[in-house]
Amino acid sequence: MTENTLITPNKLHELIGQVVNKEPRKVYNKDSKYSGNSYYRLGIVSENKTKEEPLFVYPNLVSPEFFQIIEQSQYIDKRYLFFCEKKPKRWVLHKWKELSAKEQPP
Repeated sequence: MTENTLITPNKLHELIGQVVNKEPRKVYNKDSKYSGNSYYRLGIVSENKTKEEPLFVYPNLVSPEFFQIIEQSQYIDKRYLFFCEKKPKRWVLHKWKELSAKEQPP
C-alpha cells in the first residue's frame, strides 16, 4: 500500500475506484500564481457508480511521488481510495491510498 498527502482541506470525501484515462493540462490564467504549471484531469470510475467522473490532480496539492506516478501511468489496473474535495462538476484529489484487489477501506 502507498499513501500520499500534502494539504488537507476541511472536508474530504472518499471514493474507491480506478483511473481509466488521463489528460494532461496546463494553467493558462496569467493572473494565477500557478500560470504555466501542468496538472492532470483523470477519469475515474468509482466502484459504486458506472459513470466516469473527472478528478483533477494538482502538483501543489499532492506529493511529488504521486504526481510522478500519474505522469508515468503507473496507476493502470490498480484500485485506489481517493480522498477528494468536491468542487462544482469535478473532484480535486488531496490524498490517496492504493488498495489490494480484495482490501476494503478502513
